[in-house]
Amino acid sequence: MLIDQIDESMQLGKKYLNAKNAKSYLDDLSYQEGIILSEVDKYTYITKSRDALSKVCSLDRAGVLRIKHGFENIVDDLENMNATSLKKDVEELSDETVREKNALRIVWVNYRNERMKANDALIKALQDVISDEVGLNELSSLRNKVMQVEIGDDSTLQCVNMFSQKSKEIIKALEMSKKVENFLISISEGEDISLDMVTPEIIEWLKKHDLLKKIKVSI
Repeated sequence: MLIDQIDESMQLGKKYLNAKNAKSYLDDLSYQEGIILSEVDKYTYITKSRDALSKVCSLDRAGVLRIKHGFENIVDDLENMNATSLKKDVEELSDETVREKNALRIVWVNYRNERMKANDALIKALQDVISDEVGLNELSSLRNKVMQVEIGDDSTLQCVNMFSQKSKEIIKALEMSKKVENFLISISEGEDISLDMVTPEIIEWLKKHDLLKKIKVSI
């Protein structure tokens, strides 16, 4: 009788421990699920940005392939109910996502600056000469949209192109000769300017509008 009671107590104890372990696993799984869903959202964002930036830049695929492999490992962990491995793989996936996002951010900032920096600097130098307030406000709005984005996508890349196009329209609307216009457009596009391009006609126009110290030609 006593042996039966002990055996029954042991069985109840095992059931209790199994139930406790199951609850612990489910609680941990629920927690990891939230992290996994967050990583899926991040990956979707990264993929969208990569697709856009790949049209204008050369991108390394190693990082995104590691992220895909990380998701595959997580699927295996879930199928095998391996909580320990799941936690480790989720942490590694999260780290890899951060690295890929940072790499894309650098690519985006470099591209943005390359396309906009020269244009932006020239427009600021010409601000007192430009009378198109509507155009300047439009440029300001486009600039803000681009600068507020952490990593560019198709919509933001379009804003960069619109900024460049609008800048040229504003410059070409100024009262000047074709030689002066070509000179300013070359600066706005970030082209190398040699001293022989700065003719007396261009010097005279710059002097007339008090721009000799505002517009710089650097090596």
